[in-house]
Amino acid sequence: MKTTIVLIAAMLSCLVFGQTAGSNRDWSAPGNCRPPIAAESAAWAEPTDHLSAPLPATGRDWLEPGIGASPPHWIPKQPGHYSLTDWRRVIDSTWGPGLPVVEKLNIFDAFWYTIDEGFACFNNITVNWDSLRTVYRSEIEDTVSRGRFAAIMNHLAMALREAHTVVFDIIVNMGTPLTPGVPLWVVGGWRLQQHFGAGLTPLPDSSLLVYRVVNDHPLGLQPGDVVLGYDRRPWVDILRELQEAQLPMVPLRWGSCSSAVTYSLLNAAGANWHLFDTIDIVKYATGDTMHLPTSLLVGDRTRLFATDQMEIPGVPMPDPENMPAVTFGVVSGTRIGYIYVWRWSPESRLDFQIAVNRLVSDTTLKGMILDFRYNEGGSITASNPGLELLFRDSVATVCFSQRRDDANHLSMKVVYPESIYVIPGNGIGYDKPIAVLVGPGAVGAGDQVAYRMRFHPRVRTFGKPTNGAFSEPVGLSMPTWWYARYAVGEACMASDTTYFLTRREFPVDVPVWHTPSAVARGEDTVVTAAMAWIDSMAAAVVEMPNAEVRPTSVGPTVVRGVLFLAKASSRELQAASLLDVGGRKVMGLRPGANDVSRLPPGVYFVRDAAGGERPGTGVRRMVVAR
Repeated sequence: MKTTIVLIAAMLSCLVFGQTAGSNRDWSAPGNCRPPIAAESAAWAEPTDHLSAPLPATGRDWLEPGIGASPPHWIPKQPGHYSLTDWRRVIDSTWGPGLPVVEKLNIFDAFWYTIDEGFACFNNITVNWDSLRTVYRSEIEDTVSRGRFAAIMNHLAMALREAHTVVFDIIVNMGTPLTPGVPLWVVGGWRLQQHFGAGLTPLPDSSLLVYRVVNDHPLGLQPGDVVLGYDRRPWVDILRELQEAQLPMVPLRWGSCSSAVTYSLLNAAGANWHLFDTIDIVKYATGDTMHLPTSLLVGDRTRLFATDQMEIPGVPMPDPENMPAVTFGVVSGTRIGYIYVWRWSPESRLDFQIAVNRLVSDTTLKGMILDFRYNEGGSITASNPGLELLFRDSVATVCFSQRRDDANHLSMKVVYPESIYVIPGNGIGYDKPIAVLVGPGAVGAGDQVAYRMRFHPRVRTFGKPTNGAFSEPVGLSMPTWWYARYAVGEACMASDTTYFLTRREFPVDVPVWHTPSAVARGEDTVVTAAMAWIDSMAAAVVEMPNAEVRPTSVGPTVVRGVLFLAKASSRELQAASLLDVGGRKVMGLRPGANDVSRLPPGVYFVRDAAGGERPGTGVRRMVVAR
């Protein structure tokens, strides 16, 4: 088949139903599918990339592939490395003929036209959307199998390289078990790895480092081992063959910016063992290369949640099967606080605020680490209550745009102004170093909140670029057992609304990632680098914007029951206020004794009259203790 697709990607974390707002296409025209009524209106709610409507009720988690019965025409894996012809034959056989041609064309047209008229992320990419329609539609008209049609739709969406934009046949792409020989290509090696039982991360040579693994792995894998590929072929070479064969996909998550695209294709290597006979592994302990039969993995359902993160002593990691998605603690043996955030859900709003408050209130800490390397997205503003405890001044960050003209891919208009996404300041801020850990496993609001943290004067970022999906998805209503969504909104800089962010590489201050030797001894290299920076900055004087020098605190005053304020030398009464860590006024203060016995224990700030004129000046810290 002739096609000009450059295969690399865009992916899903969760899914919704809906339709393009404002489309004026005549859907009664021949060859066009009339889309159902939209589930979203043109007037958006606050952007969120969380699940807003359930998948069909089938009693299973559709983000966990490989559960269910084998398809009726499944051909068990035959010995040997499959050629392009072999894959095409197996794809056509496995799921049978599928829907009539006219229904396949209607599905194709509904998705293609919706993207053509409403997709908000045509900036920062070169894709010939018209040519893709010509090539794929003519193939469908000539009749294709159900498996081939699913693959066409998968690869059509993937050509857009936008992580929120996806379309698939639920039965083919997510409901077929990954038994040996089933022609499904898994993209994105995050989330639950029950098919392989280990988390993999790419090394500079494109081999895959085992950074976490279940106990007693069937292949004997240990942290520090390296997966080279299959059947004595490097995984990076096999990827080119899978691209050419255009297998249907299991789209667990794919990348948007170039580095995340590559990462999401490489780190799923282990989850694709069902396509091959042997797996090639280099053992860290001995340096030996082993060629093990993939049959050792058949029937073994291991459970490991892969997030590009390692266990940090003293800091509990979130539990993927339970709330909350935010956990925190102090790294053992240090005075450095640590917060994980795995999603920006409604529950995360309060959990993140509590975590930040606890760390800010601990005056013995040198600084804190915010680990955003894995984040499934959600609501951007769910981070605001926590960020308000860290920012002295309110900061405009981004705004959102939508298509202005359904006939012009690049014509955009701002629909959510910068005021929606201002980070609220508290007039005090946090003047200790903040290390923000980022990586390609952060998508949507995960991208956005990491990007917003760059506006803090004491932040430095460590890791790899985030996914690059700075967009807002909405769903497209589809026939039974089909699923689709696409990006209807695009983020741009508040300071330049023509500077669109999707697919741009996140500007990481300190590029650093896992290494075999560090992983083998249980060390997270990214965390180590971040802690070393915090240690080096702990005693530094903070230079604020506009050349205003802000001195570090000389230590808080500890108060029990009564706060005594000395009288000013001036005859005029000097007003003062007591603020909480969020910068909110708790009570007014007067010279002499002030009863604070009823206040909850914690960190507070005393602001004198001068502080009312210039936030951040005339402020001193105190601790109310029992």
